[in-house]
Amino acid sequence: VYVRLLVFPDRLQPDFYYQALIGIPQRATPGAVLGWALAAGLLTVALRLAVQQLRPAASSEPQAARSRRAAALCAFTVFFGFLLPVSHVVDIGVLVGERLLFAPSLGFAVLVVLAGERALQRLAAPALRRPLAIALVGALATAGAFRSHARAAEWRDPTRLWLSAARALPDDPRVASNLATAYLDRGDLAGAESALARALALEPDSRYARG
Repeated sequence: VYVRLLVFPDRLQPDFYYQALIGIPQRATPGAVLGWALAAGLLTVALRLAVQQLRPAASSEPQAARSRRAAALCAFTVFFGFLLPVSHVVDIGVLVGERLLFAPSLGFAVLVVLAGERALQRLAAPALRRPLAIALVGALATAGAFRSHARAAEWRDPTRLWLSAARALPDDPRVASNLATAYLDRGDLAGAESALARALALEPDSRYARG
């Protein structure tokens, strides 16, 4: 889930969405081990780049190669520097949501740009490089803009926000009770009654619904 959010942070949800969907492992689960293996692999690549940048022979390399390596090292520094505080090596009591992945995404985006630049340089037709790059960036920016606009509209309306959360977490009584509150705030008693009934059906002793 975090890998998807890192690539395309498209869904700002309340904290307990991630708590219910992912949770914080208290032991070495397969998912946690895989996550740390991926992080260790990325860190190995970053350390290798650092060693190459610092070795004496690197001073004789073309400036473009050194600049690309330096940019990649900066990107890795941003990525790990902002991701580690919320990785729960030390429990800080906050689950990773999109708002905490924006800064690591900056490092990730720089790495993607550097990789894309190298891929474009390998094209047999140099004249296609700029149009293809513009088309790719334009397509991503357009998709992101439309998704951001649609999601922002949901955040402006509490009822739409909790309806969206209910579609993502249909079995969470907290979502249902918050949806009921949103219905109450706009005077929709029938909608509130239906949402509260669902919350109590999911968890009869739910303090959210009883409150």
